[in-house]
Amino acid sequence: TATNTAQAVVQKMIVSDAPRNLDVKATSETSAAVTWATPLRDGGSPIIEYVTTSSEGRCTTDSPTALSCTVTGVTAGKNFTISVKARTKVGASEVATATITMPGRPGAPTIASVTRSGTSATVPLTAPSFDGGKAVTSYRINAISTLDSKDAVVCSSTSLTCTVQGLAMSSAYNLTARAYNSFGEGAASSIYFAQAFSAVPSE
Repeated sequence: TATNTAQAVVQKMIVSDAPRNLDVKATSETSAAVTWATPLRDGGSPIIEYVTTSSEGRCTTDSPTALSCTVTGVTAGKNFTISVKARTKVGASEVATATITMPGRPGAPTIASVTRSGTSATVPLTAPSFDGGKAVTSYRINAISTLDSKDAVVCSSTSLTCTVQGLAMSSAYNLTARAYNSFGEGAASSIYFAQAFSAVPSE
């Protein structure tokens, strides 16, 4: 009949909001774990998939609607950016973006000076300008004789000073230093030339 009618208001579907709480954490020098949360509003249409874009490497998810992915093939020590957007049958959302600096091995420390005393030498160091994103845990100094390359002495320290023992008094040495963090051995310093020890003659 004429009165047997009803009126409905249908909300127009729109694209969803951007994914929330995007977070990226390095899991190694060259890989990262990325997580995010569902958008606050889906725009009236179910989310079909999340689309990821990374500045390098590849982001692998378990399923199209998974809320995480693992990125591999990233360059150690470089900035890494990941973007995620939600897609429904209406279209793609705005992009959520996050950037981190990937960790790596430390840069090279600097040998500031060498003070020889008999068969030992005290070697102060300057910390590397880049620690790799992880704290430096130790330093190692290699001293190689200029007279015999087989005459090599190693000194390890957790501080910025190390005393090399067992040097030949008559030989000069080339010294290099490296810093270490949880990812391993960093770059070598420039070579520091330490002259042979000269004993002070008695009167």
